[in-house]
Amino acid sequence: MSLYLLDTIASQTCNPREKVLEELKQEKLDFEKHSLETITSILSEDLINPILLILFDESLDTRNLEDKVKLIREGSYGDLQIVPFSLGEIKYISSDSLGEIKAYRFCDENTLKNTILWIKSFLGLGIIPKKNNIFISYRATDLGKKHAEGIEAALEKKGFNIWRDESRDEDHEGKLTIGQSVQEEIKKSLKNSSLVLLVDTPCAPESKWVRDEINTAVSNLIPVLPVVFKNGTDLATGTRFRALMEIQRSVIKNDTDQNYDDVLNYLESFLASLYKVKVHIPAKVSRLFLHREYDWKLLPDLKTLYLSTKQKKYSKNSVISQLPIYESFYSKAINRLIKYIGSSDQVFNYRVFIYTGSQLSKDEKEALIDSNLDISSKDIALLHHQELEGFLSEI
Repeated sequence: MSLYLLDTIASQTCNPREKVLEELKQEKLDFEKHSLETITSILSEDLINPILLILFDESLDTRNLEDKVKLIREGSYGDLQIVPFSLGEIKYISSDSLGEIKAYRFCDENTLKNTILWIKSFLGLGIIPKKNNIFISYRATDLGKKHAEGIEAALEKKGFNIWRDESRDEDHEGKLTIGQSVQEEIKKSLKNSSLVLLVDTPCAPESKWVRDEINTAVSNLIPVLPVVFKNGTDLATGTRFRALMEIQRSVIKNDTDQNYDDVLNYLESFLASLYKVKVHIPAKVSRLFLHREYDWKLLPDLKTLYLSTKQKKYSKNSVISQLPIYESFYSKAINRLIKYIGSSDQVFNYRVFIYTGSQLSKDEKEALIDSNLDISSKDIALLHHQELEGFLSEI
């Protein structure tokens, strides 16, 4: 997913525009800046679910804009996400083909920061572009369907693409047709989703369908956000699903609460953090390797595996590194690293698993090693990204 900024402001001097550009740069968001005259040049690029941030005011030529947007839509793989940002008094972009799109308005610094957070959340989903942004997993009983519908409506208003089996109930397979493989259909739907939002109601873990969906997501390293609904006597402090016990994130809500703003806020912050991990941490790690005169290459089609080599006087050091995007799936990510090492003909002098988030304690590292003994047999070093510089200085 790529971010393009379309500046339609006629005035050469515009203080709000400069503040927007400054905020984008401070947040280290990679974007291409275009005018209406140059925007179609992006059609020569591989456009996958692009985001188009449009800066406009009363001078906007909507007819010219809609012609350009139509070309970009036709040349994109996936959906074009339009984010209108008004630097004047206009509250909507309105045209025949685009319809009426409500715009963010530059009212104050807080409005700008909220807009940037929203953009970062979509960039976080775009780490692995999929047809559906979010797959909602739920059980229809104990208000599960009601909350799923409410969350879906709230997410769609924010522009997310949702997959939810709206015909599901406790005794019906929903969209699954007779004779279809349940596991096959679940995998197909999840394959086209970037994130699973779990409506974690008290009866949800009893559903085979929901358990299969969560297990499939975990095994495919698809991030899961549990929204835990509690009644007055419920003592749950986190997710009820065993497969998600190592996940530290969740939203806790009363089962009578039908306001989902807290879910949206948490989701946007979480997705923005994914973007940071995907963009900022690899950049920092690569600088450390390059400073030590190693090269730094992303292995094709493997997303999170990197190969670094350094020629010494009589030998060559090679380091295979993994930087997992989703910190809650360390065990699964380590398994992928081990599998790659086992299948590769190349000899690696060092094998490193570089993680983000909070540093693991000695006990947590030992527990992770105990859960996967291949970590020791393959001589894999578990390093927080802040520990990497010391490691590289010693090898």
